[in-house]
Amino acid sequence: MKRENDAGRISLEFTDVEDVLQRLELMAGGRMTNAADVLFCPSRNVQLKMGVLATHAR
Repeated sequence: MKRENDAGRISLEFTDVEDVLQRLELMAGGRMTNAADVLFCPSRNVQLKMGVLATHAR
């Protein structure tokens, strides 16, 4: 985070890793979210699926 602050990409004061994850909404209930797992955990079993809809109508 120090590099991002120095580069002006993120202006976020932080105290520790848990504080940063909470501020970025990557922790819920004291545990890392699935998004945090995908970003930071060395798992080879991650698969992302995406669907594209023709319109915004439901």
